[in-house]
Amino acid sequence: MFRSIFPKSFSLFVKPICAFLLIVVVFACSSDNNGENNPPQSMPEVDIVPPAVTFTGLEANLEVLTTINVSIQDASDDVNTTISVNNDEIFSSTAKSFSFELNPFDYPTGENTLSVLSVDGDDNRREFNQTFEVEKLLARIAAPVIADAQEVYFSANIMNGELVAFAKATQRAENISLYAEDGFLPQEIVITSYILEPAAELKVRLFSLANIQPGTDLTPFQEINGVETENNASQSPLTESFDLEVTGIPTEDIANSFHAIGDDYFNSTINATDQGGTFDTALNIGNLPNTDDVVVYTSNLREVEDLVDVNDYRYLPLGSDELVNAMVPYTSFKQARSVEQTTIPANTTSYFHTLYGFLDQQAFENREYSFLFDSSPSNTGNTFSFFETPVIEEYDIVRNEINMTFDNGNSLLASTIGIQNNIEVPNWDASLNGDTVTMSGEFDTYTLRLFANPVNSYTWEYTAPRQENLVLPFDTFEFPQEFMDYATAQSLDLNAINTSTTKEILLFDASGDVPYEQLLFANFIYTDRLGNVLEYTLDLD
Repeated sequence: MFRSIFPKSFSLFVKPICAFLLIVVVFACSSDNNGENNPPQSMPEVDIVPPAVTFTGLEANLEVLTTINVSIQDASDDVNTTISVNNDEIFSSTAKSFSFELNPFDYPTGENTLSVLSVDGDDNRREFNQTFEVEKLLARIAAPVIADAQEVYFSANIMNGELVAFAKATQRAENISLYAEDGFLPQEIVITSYILEPAAELKVRLFSLANIQPGTDLTPFQEINGVETENNASQSPLTESFDLEVTGIPTEDIANSFHAIGDDYFNSTINATDQGGTFDTALNIGNLPNTDDVVVYTSNLREVEDLVDVNDYRYLPLGSDELVNAMVPYTSFKQARSVEQTTIPANTTSYFHTLYGFLDQQAFENREYSFLFDSSPSNTGNTFSFFETPVIEEYDIVRNEINMTFDNGNSLLASTIGIQNNIEVPNWDASLNGDTVTMSGEFDTYTLRLFANPVNSYTWEYTAPRQENLVLPFDTFEFPQEFMDYATAQSLDLNAINTSTTKEILLFDASGDVPYEQLLFANFIYTDRLGNVLEYTLDLD
């Protein structure tokens, strides 16, 4: 019989080991079977894509305070973006959409570099640089149309009179930009234009616009009020015209009173001829080029022996079919539907009255007006207490303007939308004590006017928002050297402006809610945005 060569004790040791190995094998097989149904999970993907950054608003030239908009796209919710200029951090954000501002007055004039660094939660980075040029715009303004005999300068001064910038206009309606040098501390400024005409008796006209914020572009406000700028200037002269003859006019005075003035047309000549009991008149009307709204009316703009009475007022709106070399009988002219009377201050010694007509709301908003009536009775030593206005049915909107002079030397211009029945002097006042002007009343702006003595060799108008007390700013005002040289050559005494000039002040108010910058350029026919307007002028001497 076979006999084991191993001792019995070894058998006892091996048996447990075999049992253990059998269990391990069974569990291993079981694990393999389960693995066939549930494959092992893959490791998570690592994000290696940097954030995508887009931003808008930064142009090649930075002249004014500018808003930059930034948008970030990234798979991570954890993104940090840092903005730097010239390696100095100016802004940071963890948002994926944000804005920040660049102010040219914070950086040196010339080339600067904006840097963007965006880092996500997996430390993926997007970095880029963009250069931009800095110029520190103080103001932009359109120069007036320059005649051949004129020169036009512009200066920027801070409110205490210190000169900051200077420029010269070289062409008609040029948009002038005034820039500050490095080191300028942003603050309100005064923009002044100098219109020089050495061959004229009036050598200089100065116009100052105070309390302007640095970086202001004034040209849009000029254009709203009908001022010609580089952006909207007509480059072609008035070339088109048409002739109109009116026949069978009952009197010579009426024949000499026909006129036609509007937003884009005017008549240049009036020739009345006696036809043996009646009169004919010929008008040559310039056209730019819309002629559908031309109105011919009996006007007192031209001096005649006797003024045309409101009851003799006649008008004729012309259509385009009647405009070329037309002959119109006086009997075709219309009479006003009625006449309205307006009461004016009883101490009025003279006045000038004008009625403007707008065919409809669109014409009103586009400033497409026609003169409809005017009257300016001569001063006979008496005072006036009312004026009369014809009511003309074809025009949906009229602006009624009356400029009155009073027996105390003050004057008032009242310009209203629609015919006003009563005009009163507003409760405003201004007085000069030493070098301080004290003002009272609720109005929008004031304009100080200086007239040089003993002759009107120069004038200066200084406009600013209403204030109660004002120290005259003229003695401390620093002029550019070019203007000082001109003044010396023309023998203009600028050393004692406050004491050698006649002074008056114009207080201005508009019922419309309009910005100060637009009020600065309100001209003789006020826009619809200003509403009713009052200008009260007082003598300060």
